[in-house]
Amino acid sequence: MLTQGTCPGNGPPAREDADVPYDRAGRGGVGPGRCGPGRESSGVDSGNAAGQGVLRLRERSFGPGQLLVMARVGRSPGARGSAPDEVAAMERVHAVVAEGADLVDLGGGPAVPFVAAVRAAYPDLVIGIGAWRHETARELCAAGADLLHDVDGRLAEVAAEYGAALVCGDADGAVARGVDPSRVLIEAGLDAWPAPAATRRVEELVAAGWPVLVSVAERGLNAGGAGRLAATAVYAWLGARVFRADQVTQTRRVLDMVSAIRGDRPPARAVRGLG
Repeated sequence: MLTQGTCPGNGPPAREDADVPYDRAGRGGVGPGRCGPGRESSGVDSGNAAGQGVLRLRERSFGPGQLLVMARVGRSPGARGSAPDEVAAMERVHAVVAEGADLVDLGGGPAVPFVAAVRAAYPDLVIGIGAWRHETARELCAAGADLLHDVDGRLAEVAAEYGAALVCGDADGAVARGVDPSRVLIEAGLDAWPAPAATRRVEELVAAGWPVLVSVAERGLNAGGAGRLAATAVYAWLGARVFRADQVTQTRRVLDMVSAIRGDRPPARAVRGLG
């Protein structure tokens, strides 16, 4: 049974009968009725992702303490305007899976055969795509896509029809149109350094109880890759749960470190000082 929570901004309902898995630290998931803190931003305290519910992607369930890496897989255009280089894109898929990506983002408008090829190669991999039309989104879901990026706010019905997860800007509207609340992600819409306005936005979204997806672009980060990883650490500390990234291995290390510092998982190696 679903019971409506009391999170600010009409957060997702808590599932009383959910099979909540243990997180990496061996701790149980959330209980019924718990929600985000709804507190004012302090700029210091970590976000309360532990007050959120389970996120379900494909047949997998992720507890609130699990931080996920979504690897970008771009299909770069071929020479002289020819079809995108799907061979290189598939090689990128192989690489990011080997590096430990939790899910892949194939970008906007991937070809249906390419999605089907990725699904055939990796039956359990969570595949995210962007789409603009209902017909295309249905074809992509039928080919194996699990996560729709709702570019223009019109794909909730398709996600509900196929049981897919949805990245959107209006979680309540998506649920009202039939999307499973445990399969809704909110896109924070960030592409630069975590300035005060950006950090407040992430805190507010986390407090509302929905899993937050962040993507930090290189533009605006003078430190380049190091800047992107630093921004990732800030947003992870504030409670974001899914991170679209190019640097899969480095992002995974940053997220694991933040999880250990927050107490969501044990450190990879404990060193005790003597003397």
